Amino acid sequence: MKRMKQAILVVMILALVPSVVVHAQSDKKYQKELSKVYKKKTKELKKDGWEVSGSSLTLEAAVMKHLKTLNSNEQKREIIGEVSNCESANLGKQHAYDNAAITYANSAGAFLKGKVTTELSNNAATELPNGIDNFYAAYERKVQAEIQGSINATFSLIKKKEKNYAYQTWFIVDEEAAAQARMRAAKVALAESKLKQEHARMISKYIEEGFDVSE
Repeated sequence: MKRMKQAILVVMILALVPSVVVHAQSDKKYQKELSKVYKKKTKELKKDGWEVSGSSLTLEAAVMKHLKTLNSNEQKREIIGEVSNCESANLGKQHAYDNAAITYANSAGAFLKGKVTTELSNNAATELPNGIDNFYAAYERKVQAEIQGSINATFSLIKKKEKNYAYQTWFIVDEEAAAQARMRAAKVALAESKLKQEHARMISKYIEEGFDVSE
């Protein structure tokens, strides 16, 4: 009986070996790719004269921390808020935050508009609904406001220019939280634009669909 239990235990351990090997190989590949992206990005930022602002982290440590967080799961998205001219780091930080929200809202609006336009063009009998442009404008405004509670800064960069500074803040947004923000924005925008019910249903089905934020 004892030998039988030992044999069963050996079989169970051997059955786990392939899974362990696959995970090890996958992790090794992931670390290799992460290292490649990290080295390239750090090199580019240093070459352009960027330095970390408001943190004791080195540029290398800040970029690595950001990339690890970004790649921790598939729900993470990256947004970079950029300011070309600012008088101080404090002003740059606030403008970068605002610009990141604008970038996200513009991307959300462009993504939705593309989906709706494609669906309408595939159905010749469906005309462009009245008030759709008002909806798009309202939707982007509302997304810009709603998303601000869902974007998290990982690090900021500053670069000295001739008379002032350039500033960047790198953000990560969780897609699950962002989808909820988009749903809230769409609900208000749909009410304001007074689109017909069938158009509202068509638009709503794309709101929760994730997308890559354009830089």
